[in-house]
Amino acid sequence: MGGNQRVASIELLRRNLNKASPRRLVRLLGPLSPRAFFGVIQSLNRPEALVRELRDEDFYYLTKALSEEEALQLLSLASTKQLQHCADLEFWKKDMLYSDGIAKWLDIFAQLPIDQVQDLLTTLDPELLVAMLHPFLTVKTRNADVDYVEESDTLPAYTLEDVFYVDFPAPSLEDSLKALLEALYEADTNYYFTVMESLACGLSSDFEEAALHFRRARLAEKGFPCFEEALEIYQDSGVRHILAASPVAPRDVESPQYDDPDAAPLAYPLKTIPATSLFRQCLDQLTDSQDRDRISSELAHLANKIIVADSLDPSLYEDLTKSLRKASGYINIALQELGDGEPAAATDLLINRHIETLFRYGFQSILSLRREAMTFVRKYEGGIENLGYPLATILRELFKKRPLFAANVRGESKPRDFQDREEIIYIRRLLDDSSLEQAWEDV
Repeated sequence: MGGNQRVASIELLRRNLNKASPRRLVRLLGPLSPRAFFGVIQSLNRPEALVRELRDEDFYYLTKALSEEEALQLLSLASTKQLQHCADLEFWKKDMLYSDGIAKWLDIFAQLPIDQVQDLLTTLDPELLVAMLHPFLTVKTRNADVDYVEESDTLPAYTLEDVFYVDFPAPSLEDSLKALLEALYEADTNYYFTVMESLACGLSSDFEEAALHFRRARLAEKGFPCFEEALEIYQDSGVRHILAASPVAPRDVESPQYDDPDAAPLAYPLKTIPATSLFRQCLDQLTDSQDRDRISSELAHLANKIIVADSLDPSLYEDLTKSLRKASGYINIALQELGDGEPAAATDLLINRHIETLFRYGFQSILSLRREAMTFVRKYEGGIENLGYPLATILRELFKKRPLFAANVRGESKPRDFQDREEIIYIRRLLDDSSLEQAWEDV
């Protein structure tokens, strides 16, 4: 194809993209990589329509996968609800407000279009707004009984209304904070006065507790459970027996419900599944988009449980993708075992079983391997340290509270979560007394 033809083809594609509805575009473009998706956004006449059609979780994943400059461009197109979801994940570490995260996002918010900032500030929970501003502002009020000239020397220089005077303990944030205060003042003066009065009175623990309560409620709608509920994914409740006895059966539990069932499907959970895995092969065989959408939503729900149970940080892209890779790896192992490696049988399992049930089956397979390894070590004179390399290294990782596969003994950079039944078979082969020495020689 010549240069002119290529340009014409690209222009035709761009026109067709601009004619499509935002929801159709989200479904068509969902499988693209974050960078490719961002490239399409930049080619649209009304990119904000497509961006705001994204589920909050997809939007957040996209911002984490892009560079800071690209993410800022994306954030400038976001809805208030999408920005609120970012704040829910970035402003907190566990159940405590995270000052460094808030400071970073105060700078980001100050760079967004003024109408977008005003919508956000007037929509945030007032308790959160006060709690997040408190570490970075010192607010004083005038004493009505004292002449201003006499009092002026004791008041900070910055004020918008000659009532509240503001000092900025963090000079690096001063310009951003001024921009945000001015945006709030112009958007809703009464609300501005309410917020400033609360800041002048000092932060009560009730503010942070209320903000945390509202945050938990929003995240629960996204599939983030409490810690005790999240730990259930690692409990042995006979799931191996149930699935082995009846590999294909009606759905065992209902799918998680999300806050907006009519929203565009989630795309990000399927992006980290290895192309070579049986799980991926099964997904590629699905002909019903509803099955694919349901699996993606269930996988997101499961990954969020893993984040909570494993004390991962959802604001870190590495932890976000780690939870998805762990979920897909354990599911892949379950599909390999229950479907005997056959894509057709495994696809039936994927359609008829809940994703979390398959995950728990895969986890129980790894626990079964760990029990075998512990029995082997107890019988082996000298204990684990005398097993030599690579078995001692492998078993140390396997015996951790959350078992890992010592992929570093096979050329990878570090241990990781199990991804394939072959890794279980490999360790079982090393545990075979009759071939132990030969196994070491073959590594």
